[in-house]
Parts: sequence; structure tokens; C-alpha cells
Amino acid sequence: MKNAKIKAAVLAAILILMPIVANGAIFDNPVAEGNALNKSGKYDEAIKKYDDALKKTPDSDVINYNAGTAYYKKGDYQKALNHFTKSLTSKNKSLEMRSNYNVGNTHYMMGKFTEKTNPSEAISSYEEALQYYKRALELDDKEKDARYNYEFVIKKIRELKEQKQKQDKKDDKKDQDKKDDKSDKDKKDKDENKQDDKKDQQQQDKSDEKQDGSKSPQENKSEDKDKKQGEKGKQPRQMS
Repeated sequence: MKNAKIKAAVLAAILILMPIVANGAIFDNPVAEGNALNKSGKYDEAIKKYDDALKKTPDSDVINYNAGTAYYKKGDYQKALNHFTKSLTSKNKSLEMRSNYNVGNTHYMMGKFTEKTNPSEAISSYEEALQYYKRALELDDKEKDARYNYEFVIKKIRELKEQKQKQDKKDDKKDQDKKDDKSDKDKKDKDENKQDDKKDQQQQDKSDEKQDGSKSPQENKSEDKDKKQGEKGKQPRQMS
């Protein structure tokens, strides 16, 4: 139960993203309209308003920050990252701190979605997140959410590396087992080939012996006949 509460608190800390409200009346003010839509959860409509405002001031730190929060809540983390990154250079230290904090959150969420499919990529994203949480703390060392997330992500990286190490060992063992099985199969095939070659040679030897044996009687018979004819043609010497 305690772990569940801690986990819920962590998610709340990571997901809190409040748009900076620009000065000015809401009427005929696309930024203010966008903020109102953003707050009510109408992120696509809010983004359109921010886009209209960015056409006039594309480098605005405030508008880019607000657009980043809308994309983040929508789940489009790459576009959120693009906008938050543009607000990192703000001369307003509070906004710079929030931008670093939210860039860290965005890297964390991008890593979270690749934990199971690509642990190495997730670890890389988490390590990126740490750098931005660290910068947020440098700008405001009393920022509790940034500190909490920083410590939380350090633990996540450690756990994920341990899991990856165990999985790598399992994968290495599987690969070695496959190599051993292949080696055993190759050896078995080689032995079977030797046996087949031996049988073929034995059959060939038998065939050769059979052929040699069938010719010998005829040759011997011919030799005997020649011998007899030679003996018959010879006459005893007569004494003179």
C-alpha cells in the first residue's frame, strides 16, 4: 500500500505541467485563449491558438513553453520537447527552471515508452532527464518536484540496468546453447558421413573382389589348356 502511494506521488510530480499565463485580456488574444483551452483539456484547439501566436513571435519563450505543455498533455512528446527546448533560453529564471524541469519530464516519458522494447534507449532517455532535473535544481535548489524526480529517475536507471544485465546474461546463455547445439549437430552429421563413406567403401571392395574372382577361373583354364597343348607338341629326343 505504501509503495502504491509513493508511485502515485511520483506520477503526479512528473505529470504536473502548468502553462504560463500571458498578460492581456482573453478576447482577441490567442495566447490567453490557448491557455484557457489548455486548462480545459482541449489541447488541439489550444495548440492552434499557440500556433497563431507563434507566427508573429516564433521565438517567444512563454508561448513555446505553453505550446509544449499542450503537446505534452496530448502525448506528443517529441513536439513538446521541441517547444520546451526553445524556452530554455528564457531570461526569466523561473521560466527557465520550469522549462528544464519539463524537458526532464518529457525525456522521462519518452524513455518510459521504450522500457520493454528497447531498455538501452530508455536508459539513455532517463539519463537525459537527469541532466535537466539537475539544471532545474541549480536554478532553484528548493524545487521539491525536481529533486524528487531526480532521485526517482536515478533509482529507475539503476533498476533498469540491473534488469538489462540479467536479460543480457540470459540472451548470452541462449546464444551459447544454440552454438553448442549446432556444434553437436555438425559433429553428428560428420560422424554419419564417415559411416556412410565407410559403408560405400566396403561395398566397393566387395564389388571389386567379386569381379576379380569371376575372371580368375577363365584365366587359369586358358593357361592350363596352353600348357597341355605345349606338352603335346613336344617330342622325346631320339638317340642317334
